[in-house]
Amino acid sequence: MPHRLTQPGTAIIPTIRCEFHRLRPATTTATRREVGSSIFQVFEGSGEVTLGTQRHSLVTGDLFVVPSWIPWSLHADTQLDLFRFSDAPVVEKLGYPWIDSGRQTRTSH
Repeated sequence: MPHRLTQPGTAIIPTIRCEFHRLRPATTTATRREVGSSIFQVFEGSGEVTLGTQRHSLVTGDLFVVPSWIPWSLHADTQLDLFRFSDAPVVEKLGYPWIDSGRQTRTSH
């Protein structure tokens, strides 16, 4: 579960969600798709991101974008710490927070 950065009871910025993700070494996340886009920054560690059918290596300082509804997953070679910035609050307000985790497609509410 990611850690959301918030002020008590509210998002830091009403239109942008900020989260911190930590993956343990040798962890691979399930492939998922989401309505809405995200920007990730690798704070520390190394691994790879798979976007659709393309794999990209990740190291400390890298930035990458996950466009809306593109299948994606992460793999950590070492402990991988990432910041994620997304437009999820806007998508949720519009009523389109769809997430496909491979097992089922659902709204995030």
